[in-house]
Amino acid sequence: MANTLKMKAASYNRYSSDAQKETSIEDQIRMNKDAIERQGWQFTLAYSDYAISGATKARSGLQAMMKDAAEGRFDILVVEGTERLSRDQEDLAGIYKRLTYYGVQIYSVTSGSFVNDMHVAFDGLKNSQFLKDLAYKTKRGQFGAIERGKILSNKTYGYDIVRRLDSDGELVKGERKINNEQAAIVRRIFESYAKGLSGREISFELNKENIPSPTGKEWLSSTIAGWQSRGKGILNNELYIGRVIWNRDKYRRNPDTQKRNKQENPKEEWVITEAPHLRIIDQDLWDKVKTRQALLAKNNLPHQKRRANYLLSYLLKCGACGGGYGLVSARHYGCTKSRQSGTCTVRKTIPKDKLEQAVLSALEYQLLNRDLVNEFVTEYNAYVKTSQSSQHAQIKSVHAQLKKLETEKSNLIKAIRDGIPASELTEEFNRNAQKREQLLSLAAQFEQPAKIITTDVASKYTDAITLFSADIQSKTPDRESIDLLRHLIDKIVITPDTEHNKLTAQLHGDLAGLFSDNAEAQALLEQSDTTKTNQQRMNNAGAIAEEPEPKSLLLRITMFFL
Repeated sequence: MANTLKMKAASYNRYSSDAQKETSIEDQIRMNKDAIERQGWQFTLAYSDYAISGATKARSGLQAMMKDAAEGRFDILVVEGTERLSRDQEDLAGIYKRLTYYGVQIYSVTSGSFVNDMHVAFDGLKNSQFLKDLAYKTKRGQFGAIERGKILSNKTYGYDIVRRLDSDGELVKGERKINNEQAAIVRRIFESYAKGLSGREISFELNKENIPSPTGKEWLSSTIAGWQSRGKGILNNELYIGRVIWNRDKYRRNPDTQKRNKQENPKEEWVITEAPHLRIIDQDLWDKVKTRQALLAKNNLPHQKRRANYLLSYLLKCGACGGGYGLVSARHYGCTKSRQSGTCTVRKTIPKDKLEQAVLSALEYQLLNRDLVNEFVTEYNAYVKTSQSSQHAQIKSVHAQLKKLETEKSNLIKAIRDGIPASELTEEFNRNAQKREQLLSLAAQFEQPAKIITTDVASKYTDAITLFSADIQSKTPDRESIDLLRHLIDKIVITPDTEHNKLTAQLHGDLAGLFSDNAEAQALLEQSDTTKTNQQRMNNAGAIAEEPEPKSLLLRITMFFL
C-alpha cells in the first residue's frame, strides 16, 4: 500500500537590517511555502527573526526553531539560503550538526536541493566573506561621509541634528548645528572647571538650578569629568573645539557570549577632521582645562592605585538614596551620590579604619562561634551520607534504562535496513536520542561524589581576620586576605539616624561563603529550614551587645557610629 504520510516542513526566515523592507520576511515565507507545496510536503510552522544579524545566535526565532526541531515537530527545514540560518562559519556548522542529529533535513530554495556537508563548508566560507566585505564597504562609505564633513555619532550635548532634504528629496544625514542654550551650559562647565571647581561642585550647581543633564535627569560629576584617556565626559569631548574623531573604537563579538565588546583603536588609525563651524570652546579655555586635568591626574595617581585593595570597596550602600558609599577622602567613607550630584542629603562620613575594624570584629565573633559552624557541618554530613545511599540505587536504575534505550536504537536501525522508510521512524529516533541524552547527563552528575566537610572550615577565615587586622595597623593590606573576607559580605547599608546624629551600618553577609568550594554544601544551605536571620548590635568600638541564634548562617549585624 502506498505511503500517504506527508513529510512535515517548517520555514525559517530572517532579514538583518532595518534598511530592508519588512515585507522581505513575508516574501521569504511565501517563497518557502511555494517550495513546500511543490515538493508535496506538509507546511507546519514559520519561524522569523526581524532586523537581526546573521552573525549571532541570539535570535528568538532561531532558538524556538531549534527547540521544536529537538522535539520532532517537523522533518524538513526550508530556508531561502543557508545565509538565513547564519553567516558565521562556526554557527552554521553547529546548526547543521544539531538539526542532523535531530533527524531534520535542511532544504535550500535558492539551490533547489537539500543541504549537505559540502554546502555547509562552502556556504559558511562564502557567507563569512560576505560579512567581511560588507564591513569593509560600510567602513569605506563611512570614511567617505567623514571626509565630506558628516558626523556619524549619536547626538552630542550642545548640538542639534539638522533635518533637511536634498535636491532629490532624500533625507540628509550626519549634519549638526550648535544649540545655543546648551552651548552656554558647556561653556559654563569649562569656565567653572578652569577656575578651580571640581566636576562634583559643578554638578551641584547645575542640579540646584534644575538645569537638565544630557540624559534629562540629574547631573553627575562623571558626566562632566568622564574618562579623560577615552575622550568621555563633557570636558574631554573634542567636538567642542571643532574636531570630529572617527574610528576611535572598534567592536568585537565574543564567540561565547555573542556580546559586542568595545576596544580602542591605536591613535594612528583614528580619522580626525576639522569642523570649525561646530566649535563651542575657544582654544585658550580648552588648554587651561587640559593643564588642570594633567596636574590633578599626576597628584591623584597613587591614591587611585590603592583603591582596588580596600576591604569594603563596592560593598557599601547608602540607606537613604540607594547609591554607593565610597572614599570621599583618604580616610573617610561617604555617600557618593551626595557628593557627585548633591541629590542625597546624607553628608556625614565614617572613618575608614573604624568601619573596617567593626566589620572584622563582627565576622570574627561569628566565625569563632563554633556552635554555629559545627551544627551546620553535622547536619550537612548526615545529609551527604543519606544521599550517597539513595544515589547508588538511582545509578543502577539509570544504567538499566540506558541499556534498554540502546537496544531500542539498534532495533530502529534494523527496521530501516529491512525497508521501513527512515521518515516514518524520525519521531522514535528523536525521542530515543532525547531520553539517552537526559540520562547520560544525569549519570554524569552522579559520578561527582559529595564531600564530607570538617569543623575546622572557619580557621582560614579567622587567620585572615588576624592578618588583616595587623595590616590595618601597618597600612599594607594583604590582597589574599581581602579577597577571602569579602566573600562573606553581601553588602553594608549605611543609614543616618537623625535623632541621635549618628550613622547605622548594617552588615548583610552569609557564612555560607565558608563552603564556597563545596557545591553540595551550598545547595543544602539554600534549602535548609534551619537557616535563619541573626541580629546583633555593636557599638562603634565593635563590642557585641546581643547573643546570636546558634542555627543561623545568615548575618545581619548592626553597628553604630557617632
